[in-house]
Amino acid sequence: MFVYLIAFGGNMGNREQNAHGSLSHLQQWGRLGRQSAWIYTKPLRSPQFQTDDHSEYLNFVFEFASELEPEDLYERICLIEDQFGHDRVQRWRPRAVDFDLLFYCKNDATDFTFRAQNSLLYCPNASNLRIPHPEVWQRKFLLNMIQADLNISLSELGSLPGALEMEIKNGNET
Repeated sequence: MFVYLIAFGGNMGNREQNAHGSLSHLQQWGRLGRQSAWIYTKPLRSPQFQTDDHSEYLNFVFEFASELEPEDLYERICLIEDQFGHDRVQRWRPRAVDFDLLFYCKNDATDFTFRAQNSLLYCPNASNLRIPHPEVWQRKFLLNMIQADLNISLSELGSLPGALEMEIKNGNET
């Protein structure tokens, strides 16, 4: 059994309805676990792409238990995103549904809780998929949700730069 920490983000259409609908599709391949609070955040800024005119994003993090290997789950997630109109031509575009695989671990078949101490790396040469997600450490609002809402120790997930760790402890977000 694999247990994933997955981030949801969406800023187009009825965001709550899109979240519920996409989670419903995802449950074909596994089981939802704990969820963080659902929060709205301003679009992240990019030096390469214009994001000032983007609507706020609905964001949350959740556990997902599945027998699917990371690449197989990623393919199915892409299908769900595509059903909701995900634009894969250009990065940093508004989207109705965006799932990011942040972390994952392997547990025995009866344990559906993410265990940070069991977290694994996934970065095959022939894939676009990287776990941990390459940008997770720059998204303080996600780290706050993982730590505060899901009660998962960030120190067990990997090292954070000292300044970022202090900002998270003080509750500052990007």
